[in-house]
Amino acid sequence: SMDELLIEVYALRRQVSTLTEALRSQTALTTAANSHCTIMGRVNSDLRTRLENSHKKSNRGASTKVKGRFLTHPDLMEAHKKDYEVHAAKIKAAEEKQRQKDDRLEEIEARIRHDGVSKTFDLPLSSYKRKDELRTIARALGLAEDGKMTVVSLMGSIRTHLTENELTLQKDPRFSGLFMNKRR
Repeated sequence: SMDELLIEVYALRRQVSTLTEALRSQTALTTAANSHCTIMGRVNSDLRTRLENSHKKSNRGASTKVKGRFLTHPDLMEAHKKDYEVHAAKIKAAEEKQRQKDDRLEEIEARIRHDGVSKTFDLPLSSYKRKDELRTIARALGLAEDGKMTVVSLMGSIRTHLTENELTLQKDPRFSGLFMNKRR
């Protein structure tokens, strides 16, 4: 009967939707793995180049070894030691700050990758103001995005894509909220 066919069609739609999300998730994981392999390949190439350069002889002229000693007053040695410790502490603090920044950026990227595959956007597009939110929407729509795009350019490319694919995306429950009017 017609009702049974409709039930079967809805069941098939849910199954297709589930499989589509699983495919997107696997695609995101594969992309992340490929990126990691590319990065490691570049690091490996860089290290090989450094190793080769370290084995090459320097031909900048004849070098002569000179043995010498510096005599330093004990007060100057203490001042140098203190300066060195202060400098080392500053470097360590800067490295820690950079590590924390890198960790924060990696957390943001992981959230964008995850939300780009699984998040349902239930607010109008105009409600999303932050760059990472717009990057998530762009990733979910399959648009090219990177951390270097501005908020204005992200918003423009998202609006263009939503306009061009309005009929399809309004029916998709993940994106239908983006078309809602902010003032109701």
